[in-house]
Order: sequence, then structure tokens, then C-alpha cells
Amino acid sequence: MEQPEAKPNKRRGWFVMLRNELWQSEAWLSLPSTAMNVYLLILSDAVLARKHDKKNNPNGRDCKRIENSNALKMTYTQAEKKLHRSSRAIADAIQMLVDKGLIDRTREGAGLYKVETLYGLSERWRRYGKPDFQAAPERPVRSSAGSEGLRRFNQKRTDTRKRQQQSQKTKQQTLQNDRIGNGKSSKVNTAEMVESKRAEASFSG
Repeated sequence: MEQPEAKPNKRRGWFVMLRNELWQSEAWLSLPSTAMNVYLLILSDAVLARKHDKKNNPNGRDCKRIENSNALKMTYTQAEKKLHRSSRAIADAIQMLVDKGLIDRTREGAGLYKVETLYGLSERWRRYGKPDFQAAPERPVRSSAGSEGLRRFNQKRTDTRKRQQQSQKTKQQTLQNDRIGNGKSSKVNTAEMVESKRAEASFSG
């Protein structure tokens, strides 16, 4: 029998699902209240879908899953208005959520070009505080969709990174050559000293 398709729940923002294992975890309990509220605000953008899954739900109930788990939106203006916190406090809270493994940035925003930052729910928090905890992935490049100015910005940043990497390689190569040169010079000086001593001994004899 064909299973029914998942139907998105359009009641976005009516409630948020916070799993017991999450709010009882070390990562969650170590968060300040501002970071908790920011996480809930991000999660309020989730769109739920129901899907009949007999394998994982033998009792026949529909399971709920988040359709846009890697494309959640929350603007600084929205957070400042709802939470009555400064932009600096919101930024610190977001970075703390990333560092503790609750969320990841999936698209870097650019307010000047009207590009919103997107966040994705992460499972890295499960290993928080353990030796094998996985650090946050590298921040994504700002999306240049529909913006020539943003494309130029991304290209400039990429060129700057390449120049920095090339400069670092050049410095490392210079240091390595200096070490090699110093080693050769030391050997030459030692050989000259030995030859000089032999000459003195021969002359004295």
C-alpha cells in the first residue's frame, strides 16, 4: 500500500519541539538564558511535516519531522525586538550555540545585500564535553545570488586568502632555506678551522 506523502505544517511558530535528551544535555544546561532564547527563536521558524512510518512507529502514529532543518531563519532585528537584547549579545549567543554544537551556519548572510543568514540544526551537541567532540565547520562563503556587489566581495575575500596563504608559504620556505644555509655555513667554517689547525701544527713541527 502506498504511503501518504509528507504534508508541511503551515502553522509555523505556534510551538517548538525541544527533545528531552537535548534540554537535559550538558551543552544545553551550560547555556545562558539569552542563548537558550535565541535557539528557541531560530527553532520557531521550523516547518513540521507528518509522515506515516510503520517501521519506527509500530503503533501507527504519524511521526513529525522538520522540513527546513538546514534553512532556518532569524534576523538580528527580529531577535533584538523579541528578546530585548543588543546585537552584540545576540551575536555572542549565536556563536555560543555554534561552539556547543546546537546549530551550524548553512548560509552566510549580508545585510547590505538583503541576504539572510540560514542556520541548520546540528547533532554535534551530543558529544559536547567529550574528547571526540567535533568542532564547528568553517563558516560558509556569503551567498552571491542576485548580487554583483556580493560576488565582487566574495572574490576579493578569496583573493586575499590566497595571498595570505602564499605569503605564509614564502615565509616558511625562507626560514627553511635560512636553516639550510646556516647549516652549510657552519660546516664550511668548521672545515676551515680544522685546516687552519693542521697548517699551524705543520708549521710548528
